[in-house]
Amino acid sequence: MIIVLTAFAAFLATFNETFLNIAFDSICASFGVEFSLVQWLATAYMLGAAIMIPVSSFLYRKIPTKVLFLCTLGFLIVGSIVA
Repeated sequence: MIIVLTAFAAFLATFNETFLNIAFDSICASFGVEFSLVQWLATAYMLGAAIMIPVSSFLYRKIPTKVLFLCTLGFLIVGSIVA
């Protein structure tokens, strides 16, 4: 079950990043902003994801693995639904 959930979480993360890159034109049209601004926002999103790598290492040592995994998977699913 854990392997299936891990694979699903990896799929959602990849799907979110791909979906964001494909949606640049639609985002520009919907919000009436320039393409460069959307690119900067996507870059900020990717940097935020990169910052979470060392933070997750810290959390891994402080919080039990099962609780941490289920919480992060829950946040990922909620964020995907909201997006």
